[in-house]
Formats: sequence, C-alpha cells, structure tokens
Amino acid sequence: MFVLVSLLIVAGLIYLTAAHLFAGFVSVIIFLGDLILIVSGALLTFVLQFCIRIKRLAVRAKQFVQSES
Repeated sequence: MFVLVSLLIVAGLIYLTAAHLFAGFVSVIIFLGDLILIVSGALLTFVLQFCIRIKRLAVRAKQFVQSES
C-alpha cells in the first residue's frame, strides 16, 4: 500500500512538473517571438530613417549640382 501511495505521489509530482515545464516552454516561445518582433521593428525603423536621410542628401546634392551648372 505504501508503494502504491508513493507511486501516486511521484506520478502527481511528475504531472505537475511537466505542466509547469510546458507552461514555461510556451511562455519562453511567446517571449522570444515578442523579442524578435521588437528587434526587427527597431531595425526596420532605423533602416527606413537611414534611407530617408540618404534620399534627402541625394536630392540636395542633385539640386546643388544643377544650380552650379
């Protein structure tokens, strides 16, 4: 009887641990996905601002060259 009770307790602990591990695994996946979205959004914003500044610089250079000609 003692062996059966101890097996049930061990099985319950394994079940609870597995549930916590699975919940932790899911939360880690969600966290990593959120982190990827944040980093890619920041990177794309930086690239877009850089491209806009390069375009403005090119337009100013073109206007300068045309005004000098």
